[in-house]
Amino acid sequence: MISTIISVGSNIDPQKNCDAAEDILLQETNFKACAKYIMTEPWGYKDQADFLNGAYWVQTDSDFETFNAYLKSVEKRLDRIKHGNKAGPRTIDLDIIVWDNTIIVDDFYDKDFVRIPVTELIEAYSLNIKGYPEQDRLEQPAIIH
Repeated sequence: MISTIISVGSNIDPQKNCDAAEDILLQETNFKACAKYIMTEPWGYKDQADFLNGAYWVQTDSDFETFNAYLKSVEKRLDRIKHGNKAGPRTIDLDIIVWDNTIIVDDFYDKDFVRIPVTELIEAYSLNIKGYPEQDRLEQPAIIH
């Protein structure tokens, strides 16, 4: 089985839609765990409601393209409509961040709303993830003047 971590986000009925996505994945996949949800300010396009963000750890027998298409079908079932504004409001957003124990997108490093929930799962379950910045977890030495 392939281990994957999915970033989830919503700012249209966010609790309802994140719960619905989780319920679908619980029923239809080998769902392992869910990170705590966090509220975050919008990124990019600011004139919209705050987002509820989290992450799901799932295992699958599917290849990447098939599983990603499945996630997009879950978004569609939850009435996700893609507009011209990629950073605009949405009922649900499901994006693969970790695939086969490897971080595959820069969003993990660049965006707190992705990194915080994904890191929670990596650390809570001691997942060995390629690309996980171990040095960021080390305590920095105190600077003495």
